[in-house]
Amino acid sequence: MPLLRDLSPLIAGHSALLIATLTLGPGNLADVRVQLTWAAFLALGWLSAPWWIGDHCAPIRRYFAAMISSIALHGLLACAASLTGLGMKAYLTIMAVALLAAAALRYGHLVRTAVGAAPWPVVRPPRHSLMITTLIVFSVCVYRTPRSNDIHQFLLQQQDMLANASLDVSSIGMSAMDVDQAMPRWKSHYWHSLPSMIAYTSGVAVDQVLLRYATIPIAFSVLLCLAEVIRSLAGRRVSYPIVLLAILGSVLLWYRNFNAFNYSFRITNNLLLDKDIALFFLIPATLWLARGWIAGRSRYGVPLVALLPALLRFHPLTSIYLLLLAAPVAVLVTPADPRAIRRTATLAVAAVVLCVGVFLIGDAQSNHQQIREIIRIDYRQSLDERPIHYWVGFYNTLPGTPLPSDTTEWVGDRLQLKHSVITGCGLLAMMQIGVLVLGVATWRGKRADSRRLLASGWRLLGSGLVAAGMLWGMWLVSGVFLTRLPHYAAGYERLHWFAYPIALTVVAGALSCCVPRGVRRTTGIAILVFVGVSALAYRFEISTPLARARGFNSLLDAELADMGKRRARWRSIAPARTLADLRPDYLRPSDRVLLLDLETTKHYWLIRQGVFWADPYVEAFAWFHRGDDFLADRKLFYDLLDRQSVSGLADWIARKRITLIIDKRPGGDAFLARLSKRHGLAMRRIAAGVWRVELSTVSG
Repeated sequence: MPLLRDLSPLIAGHSALLIATLTLGPGNLADVRVQLTWAAFLALGWLSAPWWIGDHCAPIRRYFAAMISSIALHGLLACAASLTGLGMKAYLTIMAVALLAAAALRYGHLVRTAVGAAPWPVVRPPRHSLMITTLIVFSVCVYRTPRSNDIHQFLLQQQDMLANASLDVSSIGMSAMDVDQAMPRWKSHYWHSLPSMIAYTSGVAVDQVLLRYATIPIAFSVLLCLAEVIRSLAGRRVSYPIVLLAILGSVLLWYRNFNAFNYSFRITNNLLLDKDIALFFLIPATLWLARGWIAGRSRYGVPLVALLPALLRFHPLTSIYLLLLAAPVAVLVTPADPRAIRRTATLAVAAVVLCVGVFLIGDAQSNHQQIREIIRIDYRQSLDERPIHYWVGFYNTLPGTPLPSDTTEWVGDRLQLKHSVITGCGLLAMMQIGVLVLGVATWRGKRADSRRLLASGWRLLGSGLVAAGMLWGMWLVSGVFLTRLPHYAAGYERLHWFAYPIALTVVAGALSCCVPRGVRRTTGIAILVFVGVSALAYRFEISTPLARARGFNSLLDAELADMGKRRARWRSIAPARTLADLRPDYLRPSDRVLLLDLETTKHYWLIRQGVFWADPYVEAFAWFHRGDDFLADRKLFYDLLDRQSVSGLADWIARKRITLIIDKRPGGDAFLARLSKRHGLAMRRIAAGVWRVELSTVSG
């Protein structure tokens, strides 16, 4: 009974989330299985977190601590699995034993400390239940079918991990390129192994876990934890509704620009992507733990150290963002105390060491020169009226290209960042307005001689000024850096993401200063109602309440049509569909497939037995390992892809042992028939756009 009472806030919260999913989603049995798996994952952290956070914290803070503990334990287990080859069964066994042990230890502690307590206290709703309810509604309505930018880059790996019941990174994408090792960028896979583990435990296909079923519980957990972090950094005088407005205002009110490099896009993207979970949970959680440790809570150092595997191998840029955050966070959280200053300096050194460690491990995107040269080759081919084959933003690093880019531009002979990465992002633009508001509020506080308000105001103002200065400093030096090293543009163009935690804190503080004390409660309720109504309007595919109000912009209104298409597409997929169901009937275990289709990452079975596929990162890694042989393969593949004349096709097919050629684009059958006749290939059509090469041709 004491254990059940202790778990009751977690159970109640996730029961409410599941009920909302089943009714508003609408949900199904797969939602039940996935959400129960996620709740069990968090239960381990919930039971173990009191050891370092204490027994008497508020439910939201306990939930945040549970999330930190569970993610840290997962990172440690994923690291152990990578080093020792542990599979999913071993992972599940260890987690089950750890959960039972944590339950037993927690039960013993509760019994020992419950002497004289009432057997069951009066149950009251949580103090912030309306805010939690609003987040539940927002998560269910907005993240049922979120935009899933870049998810497919890692889907092949996750499908292969699940197929092999392994937590180690797969080389599936490289084996098709005749390279027998995983690309370095794929080795930062500790977060991506968790959805595979959820799929293994729940029995739901991993692509459906990623794109449909885990999106709601992950979003709810991340947003609730992010709200707790921002409120802690901004100060307790800032209410949760104000914090929620700071987090969601760039989505619902002051949305400015639609591209993958601004906050509005990233916060509404699928949070099962490594870069987004790092931005909105891992980095804020690290800052929150660092703040507690600096303030003298020594036990916070334990989860801070336990998060090290996650910091190293969730996403390679995590360490860079933490290093960039060292200065503004130090200004924000460090009191004028020698011990606190020493601890801040220790953490700054640790951030430097972490960056060096990530660099030495080598998990970041490599072969930048080869990537840029591949882009150059592809662009030169496009001048002969051939299509470009990669994301359009890659080409802007080449001088003279008219192709657009959201982040960089050539000004004369200098490649530099566009100022719109700062001014075009709703959050970063509001941060600069917030700095002005805080400046005025701090000056007024000085006039009123309110020492407590003055101290916190100066810290928040100073932190915002440092972050804003760093942002504009990056913009100023970008012309020198990118002109000399244009192949690093893909990393440089997203460095401004480091400022998101500080920007949210500054905006929350500034908004709080603008709300008179006497109407804060009413304002808070109005904010929560507005967020909930906007989410419900989006769910039922109607415009948000302020759609026609001049000066207000909502990303949800811009996304209505695309959301409707995603929802319709996923409704047509049965919840019980598995990876095996995706295997084509015509595919034999011995087949080698030439897939003439740019949507390659959506075809697990074909890529698993494939020969070559279009991706600049994969191609650069293959070029690095194979040299000129790779370039010959690449030329022939893209000539076929663009339906150009080729020579030596029969010999190439024989050397690659290709038995299937697939081209399901319009005119694919006619094109393959011409290839067969022109090159003397014995081929027969076995399905629309699918032709089998006779074994005699391959062996010959």
